[in-house]
Amino acid sequence: MDILTISSVNLLLGLSFFLSLFLYSKNSTELKHFRIFSLAGLCLALNSLIGIVNNIVTLPIYLMPALANAATVGLHCIVLLGVLTLCKLHFRVIWFAIPVLLSFSLSFFEPFKTEMAMRLIANYLLIMMLNVLSFKALQSVNKSTIAFTVFKAVLIFNVLQLFSRGLLYVLFELEISQLAEHLIVHQFGWFAFTIYCSGLLASCLLLLVESQQKELERKANTDPLTGLLNRNDLNSILNKEIGRCIRQGEAITVMMLDVDFFKRINDTYGHSTGDVALQHIAELLRQHFRNYDLLFRIGGEEFLACLPNVDAPQARCKLEQLRQTFLQQPVKAQEEIPITVSMGWVSTRQKLDGALLLKRADEALYQAKKLGRNKVLEAEAL
Repeated sequence: MDILTISSVNLLLGLSFFLSLFLYSKNSTELKHFRIFSLAGLCLALNSLIGIVNNIVTLPIYLMPALANAATVGLHCIVLLGVLTLCKLHFRVIWFAIPVLLSFSLSFFEPFKTEMAMRLIANYLLIMMLNVLSFKALQSVNKSTIAFTVFKAVLIFNVLQLFSRGLLYVLFELEISQLAEHLIVHQFGWFAFTIYCSGLLASCLLLLVESQQKELERKANTDPLTGLLNRNDLNSILNKEIGRCIRQGEAITVMMLDVDFFKRINDTYGHSTGDVALQHIAELLRQHFRNYDLLFRIGGEEFLACLPNVDAPQARCKLEQLRQTFLQQPVKAQEEIPITVSMGWVSTRQKLDGALLLKRADEALYQAKKLGRNKVLEAEAL
């Protein structure tokens, strides 16, 4: 396969890469990394277009490699930028302009201007460094999904093929071997670049599939009105959290909450105001508890909180403060609507089934309502 054919294939691949990722992610703030990855497709298309143009109209000997190498290094910079965004790691965009400018400017200075081998060795080193940084970023988040595994394999492949080709050019410069000048080495380089870019596209598509699955799971386990977790996977989530706390020697508290006389709000002000009240309650729960506490809406006006590393004395204080918060912050609708809540809770350091903790908390909640509501009642210690 000649260089012109491979360049044409890469041009189509680059445009497909760009359009598929950009169009899918353009309206989502949570998929910013895919929009960044899509720019790698543009760099691939630009690199291929330069190769095609050079086959039709011969560019100045120093300009063609300057443009092509800058586009190639730019592609790998964008991949690193996308990986850092995906992994939520800190960076400054200005950093990524340096390798591109360095790669472009090399072609205008000796010995890189006249010696292709030296120019390629320098660019291979730049690209391998960028790939290693991308690999380390993926490793740092410690995810073992198929997409992450494929992504890392693609980066390893690229580093190995660049290292082997770079070694051939080093041997050529040392006049030990002339194999680097063979046409098949150049064709292999273009073909390996195509494989690498195809692997990148496959990795990004796998990431898209995994993000879609994650979003579907999130929606399936989230209450659409309040944004809290629903009861679909309640027992499983509770048992996992209980197991984790017990392994770490921590206590865990489970609390059930019921809005007192909630039916009166619906009957008096209407169901839309009732929805506002439920959203108000959910927001107060989010404000009162920590961001890693698990909050559920498990029924019409029933809520549940799972509080890791909270023992009985801490829970007693924290939940009484929560009861006072509801008294002090009425629902703001057509008018201010005062609300009170009843709570039942249980705390343990033993490895118990989540269903048992729910049962005990529910029994305590029932007693709190039976004793007049607007109370926080502790179940028997477990």
